[in-house]
Amino acid sequence: MQLDLRLVEEEEIAPQELELPTIRAKVFNTIQGEGPLTGTPAIFVRFQGCPLKCIFCDETVNHSDPREGPYTTFKNVYELIDHIQLVKGNNSLIVLTGGEPLLQGTVLEILASHLFRNCRLRMQLETSGHVGSSSLLHQLPPALAGIVISPKTAKVAESWLESCWWNDVVSWKYVIPALGELGRDGLPNISTQDGVTPVHIQRPPHWIKKTQILVQPMFYRNDKESTKIATQRCVELALRHGYRLSLQTHRYINVP
Repeated sequence: MQLDLRLVEEEEIAPQELELPTIRAKVFNTIQGEGPLTGTPAIFVRFQGCPLKCIFCDETVNHSDPREGPYTTFKNVYELIDHIQLVKGNNSLIVLTGGEPLLQGTVLEILASHLFRNCRLRMQLETSGHVGSSSLLHQLPPALAGIVISPKTAKVAESWLESCWWNDVVSWKYVIPALGELGRDGLPNISTQDGVTPVHIQRPPHWIKKTQILVQPMFYRNDKESTKIATQRCVELALRHGYRLSLQTHRYINVP
C-alpha cells in the first residue's frame, strides 16, 4: 500500500481509518556516532526485524547495547509519534535504523512526514539496501538529511542503483573486518551472513563520488586487538582509494 503524503497534509487521516500494524522499536536519545552525520545529536528509532542475519548486527543479543533500553511495542505509528515527541528534546535529527527500517513501508512514510511537518525533525535513513526504496524517498526530499546504504549481500534492490535525486544525500558504507578477502577496490568480498562465504558484496553505482563511500571497522566486543587491526585496515583503505573513514565514535564517548 502506498500513501499519498500530500493527502495526509491536506486532510489529517484519523488512525482508525487506516489498518496500521503494531511496531516493535527502541527509541532513545544519543549522538550519531558514525557515517556522514557523526557528532550530531539525534533521536534514534531502531526498528525490530530484518530479512538478513549479519554476524555483527546491532539488533542481536550479542551485539545490542543495553543502554538503548528494551524494545517497546507501539500499537500503531501514531503512538510511536507521540512517544518521539515526548522524548525528542532539542534534537533536530531523527535516525531511522534497525533491523531494516524499510520493512515498515507506509508506517515509515507517515512517521517521516508527520515529524518533519510538525516537529521539524529531519530524517537520516540507515538501510542494507536489501529492501527497495519506498515512495517515501520520492515524496519527502526536504525531510531527508541523508541515506546510508550498507550493502551486506551480492545484490541490493535495483531502485538503489538508479540515478535519482537522492544521489547527493546518499552514502554507501562498508564494514571492514580484521581478516577476510577484499576486492581490488578495497571493499569486502566476504558474506556478512556467516563471515566465511566468499561473495562479491554489491558495489556502489559508478556515479557515486569516492567521498560518498565509507569504510568502517568491524567492532569486536571482546577482542580489542581485532578491532584495532580492522581500524588500521580502514585507515589504509581510505588513504589508498580516497574513501571516507567512518569510526563508531559513540563507542569511544560512552553513549548508546
